[in-house]
Amino acid sequence: MCNKMPLYVKQQERNTNNNTTTNTMVNATAVGTAGKVVHSNSKQHQQKQSLQHQHHHYHHQQQQHRCRAAHVKQAFKHEPSYPFLLSPPSRYCENIFRRLMSLCFILLVVLVRNSACNFINQVAVHIEGGVQNADRVAKEHGFKNLGQIGSLTDKYLFEHSGIAKRSLSPSHTHLQKLSKDQNVIWFEQQIAKRRTKRDFAVEKVNDPFFPKQWYFHGGGHGGYDMNVMPAWQMGYTGKGIVISILDDGIEKDHPDLKKNYDPRASYDVNGKDPDPTPRYDATDENRHGTRCAGEVAAEAGNNICGIGVAYNARIGGVRMLDGFVTDAVEAASLNLNPQYIDIYSASWGPDDNGEVVDGPGPLTREAFASGIQKGRGGLGSIFVWASGNGGSYYDSCNCDGYTNSIYTLSISSTSKNGVKPWYLEECASTVASTYSSGSFNEPQIVTIDLRKKCTSTHTGTSASAPIAAGIVALALEANKNLTWRDIQYITILTARPEPMTDGQWTRNALGRNVSLRYGYGLMDAVAMVNYAKLWVKLPEKHICEVVSKEFRVPLINSVVRKSYLKVDGCQGTTNGVQYLEHVQAQISLTYSRRGDLKIMLTSPNGTRSVLLPPRPNDLVATTFDNWPFLTVHFWGEYAIGEWLLEIEDVSNHHSSSGTLTDWKLILHGTQENPVKHRMKSGFGNSITDSNDLEVFTTKSEDQIDKGSNLSTNQSPDSLCHKDCIDGCHGETAFDCKACKYFKLHSNGKCVSSCPKGFYGNPETQLCHHCIDQCQLCTGPLVTNCKSCEDGFYMDKANQKCSPCKKPCDTCQHNASNCTSCSKDYRLSGNTCVQTSVCAASEYRVDGECFPCFRMCASCYGPGEKQCLTCSSNFILTKGSCFPTPCSMGFYQDINGTSNSPICKRCHESCLTCRGSSSLDCNLCRSSYIKFKNECKLSTASIFCKTAECLQQHQNEAKTHTNFTFLLVFFSIILLMIFISFMILYFSLSHHKFCWANRYEKVGDQSSNKLVLSGDSGDEDEEKIEIK
Repeated sequence: MCNKMPLYVKQQERNTNNNTTTNTMVNATAVGTAGKVVHSNSKQHQQKQSLQHQHHHYHHQQQQHRCRAAHVKQAFKHEPSYPFLLSPPSRYCENIFRRLMSLCFILLVVLVRNSACNFINQVAVHIEGGVQNADRVAKEHGFKNLGQIGSLTDKYLFEHSGIAKRSLSPSHTHLQKLSKDQNVIWFEQQIAKRRTKRDFAVEKVNDPFFPKQWYFHGGGHGGYDMNVMPAWQMGYTGKGIVISILDDGIEKDHPDLKKNYDPRASYDVNGKDPDPTPRYDATDENRHGTRCAGEVAAEAGNNICGIGVAYNARIGGVRMLDGFVTDAVEAASLNLNPQYIDIYSASWGPDDNGEVVDGPGPLTREAFASGIQKGRGGLGSIFVWASGNGGSYYDSCNCDGYTNSIYTLSISSTSKNGVKPWYLEECASTVASTYSSGSFNEPQIVTIDLRKKCTSTHTGTSASAPIAAGIVALALEANKNLTWRDIQYITILTARPEPMTDGQWTRNALGRNVSLRYGYGLMDAVAMVNYAKLWVKLPEKHICEVVSKEFRVPLINSVVRKSYLKVDGCQGTTNGVQYLEHVQAQISLTYSRRGDLKIMLTSPNGTRSVLLPPRPNDLVATTFDNWPFLTVHFWGEYAIGEWLLEIEDVSNHHSSSGTLTDWKLILHGTQENPVKHRMKSGFGNSITDSNDLEVFTTKSEDQIDKGSNLSTNQSPDSLCHKDCIDGCHGETAFDCKACKYFKLHSNGKCVSSCPKGFYGNPETQLCHHCIDQCQLCTGPLVTNCKSCEDGFYMDKANQKCSPCKKPCDTCQHNASNCTSCSKDYRLSGNTCVQTSVCAASEYRVDGECFPCFRMCASCYGPGEKQCLTCSSNFILTKGSCFPTPCSMGFYQDINGTSNSPICKRCHESCLTCRGSSSLDCNLCRSSYIKFKNECKLSTASIFCKTAECLQQHQNEAKTHTNFTFLLVFFSIILLMIFISFMILYFSLSHHKFCWANRYEKVGDQSSNKLVLSGDSGDEDEEKIEIK
């Protein structure tokens, strides 16, 4: 901890120690007794005993003086010394030097905290041979082994006291030693990463209650809710399920949480102790994890706050965001007690500013994989993740490596009105959504808060992920044998698109509605419970990778670059995939304005998924380096056939260019077909018939027995698909031995007619792709187009589809006759014009203008803390508008850009002020006193209770600081007076003072003599002589 004691106080202590030392030495010197003592011969023995007694008393006194002197000397050992400070007056220069050094240190800390790479003094290492071998290697190179990282085998965290705790560059000297050690397989110096909590701080409310939890009571658009209460009525409340919140800690003794708190699901990774209690401060900055925990497992029926989704689940917390967030910290958090914890909920990630592309490091990736493979006894840990709050910056969660992972259940948000919240990020990796906050006039989420309080103002996707974790807990209670893949299947199959009014839904090849905003729709708790009860284990998962043969393809602004890839699903290998789950397009490219790019992937069945929407804030010339863009939009589709990757620059910067270095597809799925099993249900789902739901399972024993009289490779005609002829190998249109009408050339599926984008050849009964710009066609030529894809129009003069003119998105009859416009443009007649600027009291999202909070004159969002300027009679303070005058600790000033009043913070020493300087204080804060019109820190404030006392100590400190040489001079005068007084005292008492006192018997030449030599400070010079 930094020493905040003023320098002049240290100077005062140093002078005091000097005086103590000098006085001790004087006392040690003044030890003799003056005058002669005459004894008779008859008392010689008594004289000898008396002299011996005086000697012992003298020796004991000398020892005490030496001990005191040694103590003072020891105290000076810790005082800093500078070789150029040669005399006491130069202490004044020393103070100036120290102040300059302190200022440089502060500036260095600020620079380090804001640097891109903050290397710390910890190194993650991979060493085999057990902890003893790791300890030996650590000791050999001067490191301390802090122990194994989570449950990762042979992965340890080393710390070195000789490495700076925070540095802009790695420690090459110490890392070179590790690199030369043959026992070290791998190592990585840890970097303090920035991880942003996905929450929007809003004002606390202290009296929430259950009826305010509108998302449980049909309060959503159309009367929808999370369908949690029917699951409770069935008896499912999360009992026996363990959930851990990975965040800034949880308030374990909160009255609405302590009954369900589980210490085995908790740990303080930042503080390295078992207590996850958050660090408290004046702003309640670390309330985030506690709020998330309350959403999941707040106790029911205790008249406190609201009710958690899984109110009988066990809840724990990991404190890991309130310190250096490194790869090792994240890995240890995700890998905490994986055989005990069922669900990990995380509502954080890289900055959602629309510029960052970042994800987990190597240790965290290994922790994810380890949890999936080994967690919950091999069933796999469930990782629920908030998709992100960067919507106002046009960020995409496909650029966040945590939500873009196949191992996480990525959850988005929708508002009470069923519309897109202003913070929502769009991406193809989002699986489903839950309710959360919306615009400023819509209700938010009820939960607990720090300091044993309650709140109804929890917001963002931070509030959505814990609700999803609670719903998953209900499903796991219904069936504890569900794997991590089962949970993802059940979530997708039961999610409802109907509650959302602006989903921009697309229908995939299996007829399911899916959205970049909401995934497959709103999660349904009771539907997930019902599915979980009847679920049958899925077929084994396979992974098939197919690499494109196109390398270093140029990317040009005006050209949509298309790359086709034929996929056989790795048939004939152990990695065969026919039926898809997750699909990843791993892409490497460079581009002059990365954020202008839009990347799309189209499956062999014609489903198009946007892997990367434009990000207008990401305008640097940079790369995607093997970034695995994830989509769940092809779930359940057939993998085999021709895939299409499209890369387009949607901007008007014609000078932009780049290179597609390489790309490949990573297909996750099964070789076996998860057979369709139908069940009657009282709840609907738009992906199937009104009263039926599709569940993917493996074939049950009953199904195998019923078909035992048939060949294992053939099904009876009555079980074949309606488009099959001459038998089949299964129940789908992909399993026909021959097609009754047409067969898709791309994947072998039988269809009754060729779909949009294909044309049929009656002779071969095959459906072939139209050329790219054709939506409908009769043949393979450009002149065979009957209608055009979006962005093209039917050019009758040339009998082909020609492109629309920018900024038209769609057009008809000619290139400039627009029917829809690109982003930031609107349609005026048949022309696209740039969207007009919003009014001063509005902000813009997706080209639309929305009103600011009522006290804001201008803003960047709907919240009351997102003001840029304030209305009349209000003053801006930290983004909020308050009635004039400014609150205590602030003063009124004028905003230089808007010329409007603004509250600025006073100097740290001022309680009230009229300006920013310490000279502008009206009243001083506690621990400060006013001295010459300036508030100065008082070192005596901890024991002084009156202003007179503080003033006295302030004056003394000031004197020591500015007139040190005068103090030294007066100290010498006082010392001389003291010595003179002692000499006078002993002279008057014993009539004689000398450095060596001789006692002898008068008149007797052979008498005994005792000679006492003065103490020189050296023990060897003390002499006792008996003559």
